[in-house]
Amino acid sequence: QEQGLPPQPDLAIISGSLNFPLPDILTANGRSFTVFTYAQADPQKVQAIEAHSGRVVFAGDEAIDGRLLAQKMSELGYTTVYSAAGPRILHLLAAAGVLDRLYLTLASRLLGGNPFSSILEGALLETAVSFRLHTLYHDPHGLNGLGQLFLSYDAVKE
Repeated sequence: QEQGLPPQPDLAIISGSLNFPLPDILTANGRSFTVFTYAQADPQKVQAIEAHSGRVVFAGDEAIDGRLLAQKMSELGYTTVYSAAGPRILHLLAAAGVLDRLYLTLASRLLGGNPFSSILEGALLETAVSFRLHTLYHDPHGLNGLGQLFLSYDAVKE
């Protein structure tokens, strides 16, 4: 708040289907939320979101476009966006070249099997996205003593 920020950060929801609940917590304490979708989204679902005090922004015609998504966020005044989404959204941002920094937690465990999502999920990236290590922190006590690494990488823009 000392830096002019609201007590709760705004929320951005990225969804093509718009199939998600609208709990009151989305607007608690004056928080605002914006749903980014595409122009052919279900108009009834768009109206339901707007009726719940949400803003709907179209970032693509037939699918959500990562570059247009970043542009629309910038036009709304957002200068920094932290994404805690899953592998499809990470793929969307990486493929569009709008990912500046990647925060990654490496746990000392192996997971796998069907179904299992990796860090990225989607079509093969046309161009590999390169990163340079920015920070590395080892937490030896995490995961009941197994340890974990917290890493951040800066995207290398070529």
